[in-house]
Amino acid sequence: LAFQWSKAGTPIGGATSATLALPAVALIDSGNYAVTVTSAFGTVTSNPALLTVRAAQVAPSITTQPVAASVVTGSNATFTVVAAGSAPLTYQWRKDGINLAGAVGATLTIPNTQPVAAGSYSVVVTNNVSTITSAAAALTVTAPVVPPVITSANTAAGGLGVPFAYLIAATNTPTSFNATGLPAGLSVNTATGVISGTPTASGSSTVTLTATNTAGSGTLAL
Repeated sequence: LAFQWSKAGTPIGGATSATLALPAVALIDSGNYAVTVTSAFGTVTSNPALLTVRAAQVAPSITTQPVAASVVTGSNATFTVVAAGSAPLTYQWRKDGINLAGAVGATLTIPNTQPVAAGSYSVVVTNNVSTITSAAAALTVTAPVVPPVITSANTAAGGLGVPFAYLIAATNTPTSFNATGLPAGLSVNTATGVISGTPTASGSSTVTLTATNTAGSGTLAL
């Protein structure tokens, strides 16, 4: 008996035994295979057999980890993961190791964040092969910045030729200070808010004090 294997009707070189072995098959090897058997009495061809080669399944991997975020109370916080691997990939976000209901996409958005939302966020990525968990990303929720409020006294007295000092005190972490209308001989340190010097003229003055941060300024008439 003589054998000749073919793929889609085309003879395969060297495939002349009763068994056809295809080592290390690739996607291109998919197709219909048949064998023609010849003897002194004639020739017969088998029914075709379909070979389907599927792509190898790849376990999930994380190519871009979630990044820590710091947001102001009331704003939105967003975490994103980029994963690779054989589809379908599924996602489950966690906070402090506990699954978040409905958080099943590659991006997690937390609207109107409140202090209770602060914590450690991670995501579990799964496919038909295995599961992988991302690195944890911290969410910090901070109070909104508000303008300073000057709390120091709104009156001050000094003497002609006598050294004078006054501190502009304010809440909400000022980053700079100012004072306009100072009597002659006095100046303000804009970094510390200290007004100092020795008055060189008598009389009264109306001084406007200012304390500033990134949210705005607070003023007081002295």
